[in-house]
Amino acid sequence: MKRLGTAFLVGFLVLLGAGLWFYPSVAGWKAQWEQSQLVDDYATEVDHAEPGKAEQLAQAHLYNDALSAGAVLGSNERIPEGVGHLAENPESGEKILPYMQQLNVGENDLMARLRIPSIDVDLPVYHGTSDETLLKGAGHLEGTSLPVGGKSTHTVVTAHRGLASATMFTNLDKVKEGDTFTLEVFGEILTYRVFSIQVVLPEESEEVRVQEGRDLATLITCTPLGINTHRILVTGERVIPTPQSDIDDAGKKSALPRFPWWAVGLGVALLLVLVYWGYEIRIYRKTRKNLPDAAASGNTGAASNSGAASSESTAASAGTANTAGTVGVAGSEGITKIAPASGSAGAKASRARRRSRRRRRRIGRHERFAGGPESPPATKP
Repeated sequence: MKRLGTAFLVGFLVLLGAGLWFYPSVAGWKAQWEQSQLVDDYATEVDHAEPGKAEQLAQAHLYNDALSAGAVLGSNERIPEGVGHLAENPESGEKILPYMQQLNVGENDLMARLRIPSIDVDLPVYHGTSDETLLKGAGHLEGTSLPVGGKSTHTVVTAHRGLASATMFTNLDKVKEGDTFTLEVFGEILTYRVFSIQVVLPEESEEVRVQEGRDLATLITCTPLGINTHRILVTGERVIPTPQSDIDDAGKKSALPRFPWWAVGLGVALLLVLVYWGYEIRIYRKTRKNLPDAAASGNTGAASNSGAASSESTAASAGTANTAGTVGVAGSEGITKIAPASGSAGAKASRARRRSRRRRRRIGRHERFAGGPESPPATKP
């Protein structure tokens, strides 16, 4: 029983270790699946958005035109200190919608879809960069240009890196110059080619400011992994015209998550543990089955030994008595033979009887040699 308990404990520890080892992969796969459901529904939600696509895109361009400066971030902060936009266009006087009402497809604050093919990223982009938002996906940095393109614009998208529960921008440092990423916004496809990768301090916000005449987009995440004292800035410039392959991929269902290879590893670990448990259970049952037979054999042997000892004792007593009787009558009647013990009297009883017979024979031979008991000499008349 102790061995079986040890086997179950070992198997449990192996499964626990495998679960901890594969947890990031499982959690990341689950997060990608949930995010893919959101981006798959994005095109449908845009079609039913109110106001319509054209009006929302026009409002977003007005918002960008009204921006006075890029966002200014404090050290280790994600919320901008100044948003840099006006309530109305200073030239036309047209009213500009507040940030949270821009590019809004519904109550979930979903703004756009971001794809980075080189590192298998397909994320929903939300308004703002609050902690709650960045746990769901990528966030657009308020105070920077909305992701609708145009000259003299610079949009910034940020996401977490190194989360145990999701991949997101964990592999952003693997993006290389020349790679492309795509923003899909209300039916518009904006492709950017990476030309700059920098590591800066959080307060160095001049790198995300608008550059005159250029259409830029920057992806930001924290570095080093787990320390987060600096920021990685991956900046791309708009590719015009948009590649046909990117246009063809617009609105398609996400190819993520990929095949869950982690499930194979977990399955192998589970199978090995089950085989091990089955083997130990089989050994335990076989051992338990043999216990009654062994106990019965032991009891039978003990009874036989007890019976043999009793028989030997009885035979030895009988032999001693017979020997005494024989010696008493040996002179007149000779030696009386004793029949050997029957059955399983035991080796000791047999040896005792043989010794008794030999003793009687020696006594008889001695008396015959001496001619019987010595008689007193005859008296002369």
